[in-house]
Amino acid sequence: MKYTEIAEELNIPILFSDDALACVGQYLPQATFASPNGVIILMSDLTDQQKEDVVLHEIGHKIDGKLLNRLSPPQVHIANEGKANHFMLKHKITEWLSGFDGDYTAATTFRFLEWAQLDPAKFYYMADDELRDAVSIN
Repeated sequence: MKYTEIAEELNIPILFSDDALACVGQYLPQATFASPNGVIILMSDLTDQQKEDVVLHEIGHKIDGKLLNRLSPPQVHIANEGKANHFMLKHKITEWLSGFDGDYTAATTFRFLEWAQLDPAKFYYMADDELRDAVSIN
């Protein structure tokens, strides 16, 4: 399922901003002016690949995260970001593995990260965990 379809199914509109944002994208659950489930806002100059990655990450906040504020402990923010990254990786790994027809001998973490255009220094260990889980399930 495409990231746009997931957002649509969750009734979370994706809005684009030409103005500089503090980050490339953000899920704003309190932005009920657009939808009861909030909104995802992205920088408009992102590539299609970046849009997919950011939207999947932000949807991960909706699915697996907790509503935080500036007073929430830093550890909770870090855990929330990790959960959102795991959601994004899980979705992308499922898509990637669909091309292997059940033979995952060539499915390595580095090949996945190259295909997904993700930084191995940032995502290797999370991607490795998600890939091992996905291969063992299939």
